[in-house]
Amino acid sequence: MSASPTSSAAPRAAAALVVGLTVAVAAWPAAPALATNTGDKPRLRVTLFDGTVHEGEVKFTKDRLEVKGRRAAKVRYRDIASLSDVPPPDEAELASRRAEHARRAERLGQGDAAGWTRLGQWAREQELDEEARSAFERAVALDPDHAPARRGLGQLKDDDGAWVDGVDVVRRRRGDLEPGDLDAVVDLARFALKNGLEDPAFTLLRQVLNQDTYHEKAIELSRPFTAAYRQRVPMALPLRGRWKASEDPTRHHQRKAWAVYALDIMKVDAAGRTHTGRGDKLEDYLTWDEPFYAVAAGRVAEVRDGNPDNPARTVPPGVAEKHNGVTIDHGDGEVSWYVHARNGSIVVKVGDQVERGQLLGRIGNSGASAVPHLHFTLVAHGNLSVPWACDDYVLIAPDSTPIPVTRAFPREGWTFEGKEP
Repeated sequence: MSASPTSSAAPRAAAALVVGLTVAVAAWPAAPALATNTGDKPRLRVTLFDGTVHEGEVKFTKDRLEVKGRRAAKVRYRDIASLSDVPPPDEAELASRRAEHARRAERLGQGDAAGWTRLGQWAREQELDEEARSAFERAVALDPDHAPARRGLGQLKDDDGAWVDGVDVVRRRRGDLEPGDLDAVVDLARFALKNGLEDPAFTLLRQVLNQDTYHEKAIELSRPFTAAYRQRVPMALPLRGRWKASEDPTRHHQRKAWAVYALDIMKVDAAGRTHTGRGDKLEDYLTWDEPFYAVAAGRVAEVRDGNPDNPARTVPPGVAEKHNGVTIDHGDGEVSWYVHARNGSIVVKVGDQVERGQLLGRIGNSGASAVPHLHFTLVAHGNLSVPWACDDYVLIAPDSTPIPVTRAFPREGWTFEGKEP
């Protein structure tokens, strides 16, 4: 369970969180679960001890990792030397793509406007923006009314049939809308997307989600943008020892723009157990009173403390915003949130400069939390949850094989170990 660290995101928090309460608690099993994901198909780079590298969408099975990429593979966990998220292209890869772009351009007919447009679209997919623009401009030079190429350049036809800057069209239409008509703003964002105007579309969606963090259609349309986010600050896990990221079968995180990529994390033992006894006391839970740490250096932007911890397996009414936690601003627009701290345990204050791995507090059961766990997320673009990756930890495979992770987003269902400082 989780609650927004900012009061502006609170209007429907309690209802949305309690909906998933019973199922989400059940998702923290007493026995090990397979490393699977809820609603996510992760892509990983898999390096074997013999030097072989596989890259693509992965699926964890009982004793093997299935990789669906250029070459499908099923690899035994014990043969894996390391895992990482697929990294962005480096300069060598970009140079290779530029060379491929040049080869494709040489094969094009000089009067083939459609071919130059397809090349521009390919170049854009390969993150070759300059080459893409050049190809679209070549297509327009050959056929001034070639609509796909014009869209590639961000242009639309006005009422007089002339091609104009699409950003200006969207800006004018935005000015004609009623200030509080968020659905109309989303419709305008959809129009912008249809016409290839991705940047203004995302700007509109951010405006909506900053006013209504639960706007379902705006969250849906913004997902390709947030999914493509590239984290700026290197991060370590906020925890030490063995932990499990809960599956989210109710998808309660997906209904909040500030929590889409959040994880609810509980400490587990070697058998995957989260608690001793019946789990009806806070002290039964291995997570209770465990320390949590800063994932990266930054400035403490907010501290909440003094709110009581809930009894185990209980979420009293009206506690959605009554959690304890820490917010750290890492610069470059990235902010990390640590939620459900134990009452009185936070050891930093607003304005403090903290270092990566510095103790922040201890995990409790405050706010919209039924059992002790840490809710962690990274936000950017103002208040939007974005994917986050941590460096240098260990993934525990379903057959208990420990696999080093160089840098990857710990997905739902993963059991992992954070290293001691």
